[in-house]
Amino acid sequence: MSNLADYVNAIKIGKNVICIEDVSKRDDMAEVEIINKTWLHDSGVVIRCSRENELVIYPSNSCPECSIRWHVVDAAGQDIRPLEKTFHNACQESYWLKVNRQTHLPV
Repeated sequence: MSNLADYVNAIKIGKNVICIEDVSKRDDMAEVEIINKTWLHDSGVVIRCSRENELVIYPSNSCPECSIRWHVVDAAGQDIRPLEKTFHNACQESYWLKVNRQTHLPV
């Protein structure tokens, strides 16, 4: 079994992945920016991140609320767990990635 965090960490460092989709939309009425990115790993696994950021300026020492959702689009026959992970700010995401960091990332 593979951990979704391994694939996300590989994306974050740009190891064995290519971005195959990068779409951003801005909704000024709702004061949000929606970003959808999809990556293809060398192993054939496809991972998508959907992120919704508020367009409000926060102090630099805070971790502003946002919505971050990582999910497996195509597992390419691999057993990846969890298939989806959602965060309410970048600090939660960063902590999850840190505690789940592996020395060997998926190829």
